[in-house]
Parts: sequence; structure tokens; C-alpha cells
Amino acid sequence: MKKETNETEKKTDKSQENGNKMAWVAPVMAVVVVLFLLGITYSLLGKLDLPDSEWTRAVYLLSGIEAVAFAGAGFLFGKEVNRARAENAEENAEEAKKREVESNEQKKAAENKLNQAKNNIDAFKTVINSKKNANAIRNGLEGVGGSKVSPEKLQSDLYELADLADKLFPN
Repeated sequence: MKKETNETEKKTDKSQENGNKMAWVAPVMAVVVVLFLLGITYSLLGKLDLPDSEWTRAVYLLSGIEAVAFAGAGFLFGKEVNRARAENAEENAEEAKKREVESNEQKKAAENKLNQAKNNIDAFKTVINSKKNANAIRNGLEGVGGSKVSPEKLQSDLYELADLADKLFPN
């Protein structure tokens, strides 16, 4: 398995080396063909006094060379256009990754706030239940002797709960 992978990597490396060595051939050939077209066009301009039959043949030959030259020019210019597109796509991908990281950070911050709010609610419920239980115990003990819980004590419990609510749930 490892031998096959190594052989495949060696073949890929060799083909990339050959590709890098031959990468200059296509652009050079495209430039040569475009220059050849310009040379033939210039030579035809010097032969404007040719008879119609010879002129028609010359234009027919020129149209074939012209097609090859325009293909070469298209290769040269198309390569630059695609390179710009690829660079733009890479920039857009980087921006999307940055936005993803920022949104994940915002999500974590929101989850932390939510967890804190849940903890505050649980704490608030615990305090309310303890006040309720303490009040029930007071009522039971004081009720045994026939006395009632003083309104001041009940009001102080309410103030404590209101203060705790303000601390736990600020605007």
C-alpha cells in the first residue's frame, strides 16, 4: 500500500516538473502565432494591387491563420481573466471564514449569557422558595402561640427579593 502511494507521488511529482518545464511553451506559441498574423496582414497590405482571384486566395489563407491567432490571443487573455476570478474567489472564501469565526464567537457569547440567565433564574427561585419556607415555619411556630407574623417582617422579605431581582436581572 505504501509502495503504491510512493510510486503515485513520484509520478505526480515528475508530471508536475514536466508541466512546469513546459508551462512556457503555450504562451510563447500564442505570441508567435499572433506576431505571424500581424506579419502576414502587413504583407497583404503591400499587395493591394493583386488580381481578385489571388486576393481571394490570400484572404482565405489569412482567415485560417487568423482563427489560430485569435485562439492564441484568447488563451493569453483568458488565462489572466481566470486568474483574477480565482483571486477574487479566494478573497471571498477568506472573508466568509472570518465571518464564520465571528458568528461562532457571537454564538458562544450568547450561549454564555443564556446560561448565566438560567443560573440567575435558578438562584432567584431558590431564594424565593427559602423565603416561602421560612415564612411557613414562622407562621407555624408563631401560630402555635396564637400570634401572627408581623407585616414588617413580610415587607422586609419582599424588599430583599426585590433587591435580589435587581441584582440578578439588571436592565
